Amino acid sequence: MKTFEVWKLPDVLIVHLDRFEFKDADRTDKLDTLVDFPLEEGLDLNVHCASIGNPSLTLVDDGVPAIYDCFAVVNHIGRTISSGLYTAFARAWDATGFSNEWSKFDDSIVQNVDNVRGSVVSPDVYILLYSRRRTFNQMHLK
Repeated sequence: MKTFEVWKLPDVLIVHLDRFEFKDADRTDKLDTLVDFPLEEGLDLNVHCASIGNPSLTLVDDGVPAIYDCFAVVNHIGRTISSGLYTAFARAWDATGFSNEWSKFDDSIVQNVDNVRGSVVSPDVYILLYSRRRTFNQMHLK
């Protein structure tokens, strides 16, 4: 058994899904299992924050809950690690926060996304990018 402790939660959480199974030196297979992930409702990591036996020592710092909002997704379309197409979905951001509108990026083509859950959540998801949810005042106090 191996364990580790995180002492401070990041503002940006990057989740890399290991999509390739190495068979031997010449062959890898892509795993296309659908991984369902929080998209609109936020990823709540509060239940996974340890207080290390002391409630005053917690990973939830500065009164900022450990809730993350997905702002981008990277896809790999193809069967092998050495070939394929990378696309991305992302939300616009400004000083007030993230937009609810998603766009798809495919080489030089950018398209608005109508069916967000049906488009963004797919077996091609490779990397998930989350931003820690903060209020406007907390973002500007740091």
